[in-house]
Amino acid sequence: MQKFILHTLKYILFILIVLNVASALSLWVHRKSAYYKPSYLVSQVEQDDFDYIILGSSTGLTTLNSIQIDTITRLSGINLSMDDSSLSSHYLMLSHFLNLGKTTRKVVLSISEGDLENENPKLSGNDYRFLPWISKPYVRTYYASFSGKKAQGLAMSRYLPIWGISQYNSVLFFPSLQAILQPQKRNRFDRYGNYVYPNSGGVNTISEKETHIQINNPFFNKLKALCDDHQIELILYQPPVANKNVLTINTDLEWINHSKLLNDSKLFYDNAHVNAEGRFIASKELAKAFLKI
Repeated sequence: MQKFILHTLKYILFILIVLNVASALSLWVHRKSAYYKPSYLVSQVEQDDFDYIILGSSTGLTTLNSIQIDTITRLSGINLSMDDSSLSSHYLMLSHFLNLGKTTRKVVLSISEGDLENENPKLSGNDYRFLPWISKPYVRTYYASFSGKKAQGLAMSRYLPIWGISQYNSVLFFPSLQAILQPQKRNRFDRYGNYVYPNSGGVNTISEKETHIQINNPFFNKLKALCDDHQIELILYQPPVANKNVLTINTDLEWINHSKLLNDSKLFYDNAHVNAEGRFIASKELAKAFLKI
């Protein structure tokens, strides 16, 4: 019986070592690939100095086209927005950007009412995409700031990579296998970080619901402090929304309000996102606002 237990423990230890090695290799592949936005920023973005960067969730990703903005303004920008993310993720993305030694003069932060007013933010759905940089203090500290098994598992991945990989194997381990064969492949964004919805979908009506936004999310102040520390101008951007008219935000920062920019329901892919035609108009108007700032 004792020999059986010892052999069993040896097999378990061997399997754990193999799984951790495989997990560590998976994270290494992601650091060298361009599949997710944090990896793309490292492996494909050679430029170090920008006039502006765009931070946001899927609305920032699909509403603002940095290529079009650059063509109009003659500026140099990049879209670092990431789907299924929140203010905390945008703070982490800016930390990642700056820790790579890159610089920007402006940050355009695409905002949403629910996110800004959230007093108790949680780990965002796609924050696992920063796991390949778990050895960096800014990533470890970020994960450790949240409670819950997923956040704790990500934080512990510094010592046991399998912990984080096992929680997100379908979106980390399997994409890393694809990245071995196609290291330059990007997950739904172009070489400047942009993505667009097709001219389909739409909404039934454009609502006139009016709202005043209060900033309660603690990560907003962290992001603002990070901008201040690096002499970066923070500009808030309210993207077009089919069911909302944002009247005010309790801040003295520069604020570009496009909540009522689009009055045609055919310019939306759904209630929260514009389609290709809507993006063209929004990007053009942001570029014009940029020239006035």
